[in-house]
Amino acid sequence: MEGESKKMYKECEWLPELIKIPYEIESEESKNYLYSFYLKDLKQSTIIYQGKEVKFRKHPECEGKEEAFFHIIAGLNYPRDRIVTERAQRLLWGKAIIENTPCKCVCCNEKVQVWQQPQTNPKQCRRYKLYMDKRRYVVVLEERADFWLYITSFYVNNSQERRNFLKEYHDFSQTQRLNDLRKTCLLYTSDAA
Repeated sequence: MEGESKKMYKECEWLPELIKIPYEIESEESKNYLYSFYLKDLKQSTIIYQGKEVKFRKHPECEGKEEAFFHIIAGLNYPRDRIVTERAQRLLWGKAIIENTPCKCVCCNEKVQVWQQPQTNPKQCRRYKLYMDKRRYVVVLEERADFWLYITSFYVNNSQERRNFLKEYHDFSQTQRLNDLRKTCLLYTSDAA
């Protein structure tokens, strides 16, 4: 495919290069060009995370393309939201992050931080964020009974949003540590009885 992305991005040997978009970002040519990457590298490939397949939201379609595609390259409210170059260039990063979490590579010493997004409604499916702080990129997955739903992924270009992600991760990690400590204490208490 013309303009295929290379396999490495700077020091990280598994993160794809940015997609070079040879057209004006909002043009039909650009959307079709990017959609060909989406279909070939994301939709038509099998992505597995924690033993379950990752699937993409198809509906509602917009301009003959799946909803997930526009959510990744533009955001939640396309066509009201315009295509964001930083999001579009990193279209393939989500798959690479999912497939390399946890990262076992020593090429860049990069850690993918994973946490459950705080839930406001307990009946909602659990959503998880996979975040590479050094690259400022996040993937959001929703856990279903037998698969993961790829909600979105995007470049975090806002410093406040970055701080919010880091705080969310820190808070989740602290809660997990406390829960682990409680389990350990209960285990010792029941062993002593």
